[in-house]
Amino acid sequence: MNTKKISAYALLFILLIVVIFIAGPPLLLGGSQLFDQLTYSERKVIISVEEVLRERYGEEFTVDTDTVMYTNSLKMVNLRAYPDDHPEHAFLVEAYLEDKEKEFRDNYALNKAMNEVLRPYFNENELYAEVNNARFKLYSENKIDQLQVQTLKGQNAINYLSENEIMLVMFTSLDVQGKDNMNKLRNLYSFIKFINQNEITVSKMVLYFPTALKNTEQDQIFKEMVFSRKKSSSWEMSNNTAYKGCYIPINEIESMEDLILLIKEYSPDLNKLAF
Repeated sequence: MNTKKISAYALLFILLIVVIFIAGPPLLLGGSQLFDQLTYSERKVIISVEEVLRERYGEEFTVDTDTVMYTNSLKMVNLRAYPDDHPEHAFLVEAYLEDKEKEFRDNYALNKAMNEVLRPYFNENELYAEVNNARFKLYSENKIDQLQVQTLKGQNAINYLSENEIMLVMFTSLDVQGKDNMNKLRNLYSFIKFINQNEITVSKMVLYFPTALKNTEQDQIFKEMVFSRKKSSSWEMSNNTAYKGCYIPINEIESMEDLILLIKEYSPDLNKLAF
């Protein structure tokens, strides 16, 4: 092997080392650990989120570490947290990690208020709902408005929702038994009327339901939808053949027939159901 070949191999080796040094961390460590290296450690972010939520709501919270998702270019973290007293009430948190101060937004209070409004129409085993603010409202770690969610009951819950322009996603199952099906739709229509009568601004409402026609399959898919939702740190839903989403322009729903026709339009399979 002559000197030129040795030099060429040496140059290639050096280039390989440089590539591994530059590209290695994202490939070998994963996005979140790379983000830790560049800015905050994951643990610092989690502690910061839990402290801010505690100060804002006066409760103890835990971050679901399985849901932590970093967006490096925006220095943003999406995750789920839950109150220690009610771990089933997982909610979304966004944290923006600037050098001088961190900013946050979450939908804990909105979810609490909406579930107070929903309970006369559905129990938690029939329908699961989440709310988010359609307008991008942030609060700083250095200026936290305190809010006692225990006060969000009755008219206070309605007033709080009315102060915000909201987006709403709802998960339910539609069964093949006409009586139960009609009861759910009747309750849903009553809820929509209530929203409109109380001037709660819903810029977008989407109803998700299983596409299966058998009751047992629908119940299982409904449970899977809710579980998957609670483990997702993203507001947007991913595509899935097991369920469908129906956009409901609530200001245009004037009758039960409007609601039924709209749902059937989004899912022709539902024509097989007993309405």
